[in-house]
Amino acid sequence: MSTIISFLSKNWVNLGLVIVGSFAMVIYGLQERRKKIEAASLVKIQIDELEERLREISTYIVEKEINESAFYESLPLMEENYWNKYKHYFVRKMDHKSFSDINLLYSYASEIQEQRLLLKQIQKDSFSLTQKVLLNIEMQLIFYGINNQYGVSPQQIATQNFNFDMQQFWTNYNQKKQQLELIINQKALTSYAPVQVRISIEKKLQEYSMLNVSGSLGYQILCKFAKRRL
Repeated sequence: MSTIISFLSKNWVNLGLVIVGSFAMVIYGLQERRKKIEAASLVKIQIDELEERLREISTYIVEKEINESAFYESLPLMEENYWNKYKHYFVRKMDHKSFSDINLLYSYASEIQEQRLLLKQIQKDSFSLTQKVLLNIEMQLIFYGINNQYGVSPQQIATQNFNFDMQQFWTNYNQKKQQLELIINQKALTSYAPVQVRISIEKKLQEYSMLNVSGSLGYQILCKFAKRRL
């Protein structure tokens, strides 16, 4: 007993370091395990969402025609690529094909998202140009309404004393404006979506259809990791 006490008294500092170090290793191991579980959960959920969204997007193209409204209103495929962020946890856990297929899924999704953003930007630019066209025509209607009624410019109306019939002016102007809006809303101005956008999206959707990510061994590994407890 005295020998043990003597040993402890002489080596308590070293023993303390060993205990603290062991405790730190346990904590580190639990933290890493938690990270892997959380990573697997995030990747698994995102794969499910991507596959659902890609199936949905495939319905936006019918007989080589893009449903521009559906693309415009659609949400981004993903805000952050969780697979790219966490795949280092699983590179040694999965077979090569599973790992490669998940890589391809994210590659296809990223390409489709890029094309979606391009189409949306084209649509926004088109809306802006249409607004400019409308503004220009409305200005012409104002000038035409004043000039047609009095044969003078708006500047002269503003600086000289004319008996201006405001009610008659607004009646004529609003009638022409309503006709203009009706024409524009019936797609008088061409909405252009580059054919390459559709071709690129269709190509990636076709390539995606050849994958079976959710049925792969790698996906099952992600599911098992996601179900683990600390």
